Amino acid sequence: MYVLGLTAFQRDAAAALVRDGELIAVAPEERFTRNRHEAAFPRAAVRACLARAGIEPHQLDALVLAEKPSRSFERLLFAELTRYPRSWRTFPTFLLSWLGDRLWARSRLAQEVGVSSDRVLFVDSQRARAAWAFFTSPCEQAAILVSDDAREGATTTLARGNGGQIEILAEVHDLHGLTGLGAHAARHLGFAGVEDLGRFERLADHGSPSRRTELAHVLAIHADGSHAVSIDRLADALGPPRAAGAAIDGAGGAANDAGVHADAAASVMLALGDALLSAARELHRRTGLEDLCFGGELAEMSSLNARLLAEGPFRRLWVPPAPGEVGAAAGAALHAAHVLGAPRARPLDHAFLAEDVILDHDRTSAPVDAEERIRRAVDTLCAGGLVGWMHGRAEIGRQALGHRSLLANPRSADWRERIAQTVGRYEGGLGLPCAVPEERAAELFEIPEGGRGPARFRALRVRPREHAREWLGAALQPTKCEGPFKGPEHEATWIEPQLVDARVDPAFHALLSRFGQRTGLPVLVTLPLCRSTEPTVRREADARELQRRSDLDLLCVDDRVHAGPTLSSPSSKPADSAHAHAIHSR
Repeated sequence: MYVLGLTAFQRDAAAALVRDGELIAVAPEERFTRNRHEAAFPRAAVRACLARAGIEPHQLDALVLAEKPSRSFERLLFAELTRYPRSWRTFPTFLLSWLGDRLWARSRLAQEVGVSSDRVLFVDSQRARAAWAFFTSPCEQAAILVSDDAREGATTTLARGNGGQIEILAEVHDLHGLTGLGAHAARHLGFAGVEDLGRFERLADHGSPSRRTELAHVLAIHADGSHAVSIDRLADALGPPRAAGAAIDGAGGAANDAGVHADAAASVMLALGDALLSAARELHRRTGLEDLCFGGELAEMSSLNARLLAEGPFRRLWVPPAPGEVGAAAGAALHAAHVLGAPRARPLDHAFLAEDVILDHDRTSAPVDAEERIRRAVDTLCAGGLVGWMHGRAEIGRQALGHRSLLANPRSADWRERIAQTVGRYEGGLGLPCAVPEERAAELFEIPEGGRGPARFRALRVRPREHAREWLGAALQPTKCEGPFKGPEHEATWIEPQLVDARVDPAFHALLSRFGQRTGLPVLVTLPLCRSTEPTVRREADARELQRRSDLDLLCVDDRVHAGPTLSSPSSKPADSAHAHAIHSR
């Protein structure tokens, strides 16, 4: 049985293919078109998924869209009419976009993919996200919490998963919802909206929630776990807006002078966390279960996940990779496959379900074995250089998890500046996105037992252990932020680790282990292998072009190694043997 899931006509269009209940391919369309947050119909992604299985469209048993277009149209029509006459400019555009073939999506989907219309199915977007969160988890039974934008009306969903079934327990219907609140707040502060929630979260780290009282008039949290958003009060609650590209007012100041923009972001993040905790407590009251599966756009925010685990009633948390639109395509396929009688898939232990490396036909370097590739990468990293690491199938989300990663030595004094030169922007002034061998993680970081699952996908923020702060050295030293995040220096206080399993990813695990043997610290900074305004690289040619345009010292692509500029003055040295021995023996 083959089921193809899609997200289309919205940001981050994608396709995913399930065979006999097992997810075998996920493809974000932006990787092919090279347009970030691609919203066009995912034609190339569909072709890639079918090619992975070696099948033709007519062999599909079902094609399922992670949306019910008629219900989405009704909600948006109501929203436009509610805003009238203020919406008189947008209303014609809205009608034109829907009264074409988008509203009658069945025939459009059938024609685009090449299947008969009777094989086209629809599942509402919240259920698709719930399916992605639960069916990828190791839980036989679990509570499910989903928070995302109001596609068909529901913005937050409380559900229970049991085996191959998902039961919806309650829904919050709101015009904007929690994700909408975050997106509007991000736009108020000069960001792009939901696409920039990650940058918005980082800005919140620089402030204090001094506007929590004002936000209480925007987000009302009820005793039954529901909430209501009054978006028209948001601008007054947040204070003066910020123009896109302008500097952040006082970002990173002291607690009594943190700056209005950073404080506004921190206040919104606190409110979002409070609302999610309220929903989680109600969900626990209804289910009595100990495991929580969390999906939707807000599940990509590591600080919210940390609060759910630390302050919520559940003992264990599961957050899948790419829990937003890309995951919804896969969730729609998994849900439809279960409805059609397929067995439940094995738990997801990695995110490497996207495309393979596409190598250049014109080989410009001799192949090297794995040992030589790792040796050269470690030498470069120990000398303070940057390494592009590209092998196997790509990650499905935007988190760099070791297959399309830009790597740096966290103990190098200038790794932030080097990364900013390479990718065009680095704004992680307070956090350290990194990878660590799973068996060494507890030694270095305060990872709660119930959070090891999301930590596998860098979806949880934790603190370094006291003795690890010295080892991490420059990674935690006070630094000024780049881009618009200008202000006083700040010390990193949290880590966003990826736990690397030797069984799942032996190549990347071997690199981390070898680096740890040389330096005493088996931790590498890891960011997506791409410019900050572009999708993750897909082809060797993309990576070579990145190397030519940037400060990348070494590029490893499967068995090929491409050297960049020679390092003339290394900025960091390997740890001395005494220090390394002290770390290993602790």
